[in-house]
Amino acid sequence: MSTKHKGPRRRGPFVMEAAMFRIFKELFVPPAPATTGPGWQGKRSSAHVAHFNWGCRDIPGHLLGETWAVDAELRYPFPGAVYDDKIVFQYRLVTGQTRGFLQRISGGEHIRDERKQECILSEMVHRVPEVLSKQIWAAWKAVRERIEAERALEAFSTKFKTMVEADTQAVINTLRAGGQAKLGDWLNIMKPPEALFDNLARTTADAAHKVDAARRDAERAREAAVREAERKVAEDCESARKRLLSGPIALSDTMPGSIVLGTAVKTGDTYRVELRKLRHLLLCGVSGSGKSVLLHEIVWQMVALPDFEKIIAIDLKGGMEFAAYRKSDKVQVVWDFESGDVARAVEGLLRLAEERQAYMRENSLRNWPDHGRVALVIDEFAEVQSAIDTASEKEEKARAKRLAANMVSLARRARALGIHIIIAAQKHTTDSIDSALLNNLNWRLVLRQGARHSARALLDIDDDFDALPVPPTELPDGRFYAYDTSTGGLNLLQAHVAPGVELN
Repeated sequence: MSTKHKGPRRRGPFVMEAAMFRIFKELFVPPAPATTGPGWQGKRSSAHVAHFNWGCRDIPGHLLGETWAVDAELRYPFPGAVYDDKIVFQYRLVTGQTRGFLQRISGGEHIRDERKQECILSEMVHRVPEVLSKQIWAAWKAVRERIEAERALEAFSTKFKTMVEADTQAVINTLRAGGQAKLGDWLNIMKPPEALFDNLARTTADAAHKVDAARRDAERAREAAVREAERKVAEDCESARKRLLSGPIALSDTMPGSIVLGTAVKTGDTYRVELRKLRHLLLCGVSGSGKSVLLHEIVWQMVALPDFEKIIAIDLKGGMEFAAYRKSDKVQVVWDFESGDVARAVEGLLRLAEERQAYMRENSLRNWPDHGRVALVIDEFAEVQSAIDTASEKEEKARAKRLAANMVSLARRARALGIHIIIAAQKHTTDSIDSALLNNLNWRLVLRQGARHSARALLDIDDDFDALPVPPTELPDGRFYAYDTSTGGLNLLQAHVAPGVELN
């Protein structure tokens, strides 16, 4: 066999700067071991060939199962080759790598001279970039683009997690300060752009499977971040709720168009009712249950709200319960039954109701606008009912009978006319409140009761009575059930303490 040298080996057109090789090596190629198995060497590897071998066609174990970015046959000799032996080599580049391996697959079996073998192998190592430069560069580019796509997806995930965590902390801080807040709908606010997955698909060999996996992983990570944030907020909500309900709750600023009845014991949220939905109220509870605190919470708001233009407060125990409101131009305090002040006050409201009814007919209105509301507040209604029932003189009896009828008429018509009736009583029996009047007090604020049967009657509950979170006979001071007879809504609330109200 001839070993004649045919002249200097020619170099191909492919040239790449060493700096570029170093960059790709640092970015994409993990350090290769000195040997990867019997017969696999790396001492003469180049920027394109990590391993080469003369006598074995076996694939190294660590490359089994991998996909090939480049899989090509190279033939020896080529123009400018040192020898003329006909040999076929195979070059394979694993997807995701920048250096492949070279092996002889046929021919050259008769060559026993190791120096000649090494010379031919060395020539083929340098031949690889001359013949396969485009394929190798495309593989490198795909690796770079894939990593950039993965980094973009990771950057999105990191940004998403950061924003959710920041929102979580802001919500927790607000809750700890006594405010109300909730997490944003982050799963919809921040959705991964489809371009992230499109880019990943274009640079992945088995695109469909890997992109679907990446999408699922990203979605799971987003959902996990939101779940963790919701868990933290829920824990802090529960802590804030317990702190809030552990003592008296001060009544905060009013909100026009609505009135606060209390704080929901289950959630710790402020329970508000829009004035246009507010029905006549009955506050019923035994002495010491917090009835006066709840009554003042409601009256104080009515005095403060611009929606109300007048409050008539009736207290037959000398008017002392409403003494704090006498300075307000809105409030008229009435305490003398025998002089006819109570009857005249109710008659005045009845005339106002008739005037408003006529105005609404003329203007085709079904409900009174939010402004110009009027409230009739009666503390310990049993005192009024007793005065009506015990009237002895003929004139007093006639006035008492007229008052009772006017109260019922007012209760039937007044709510749609912007006139609200609020009655406080210890009992709701017929000797305390006329049944016709009671039936029109649609909101029942039921504080602690002395007997189960009275609580059942007030809450219209029979079979579900024992399912209540707290039996009405065991309610702590200041807690009550708010029951809307019109809708069946039932909520356990804790009353707020209005400014200036002292607790016993």
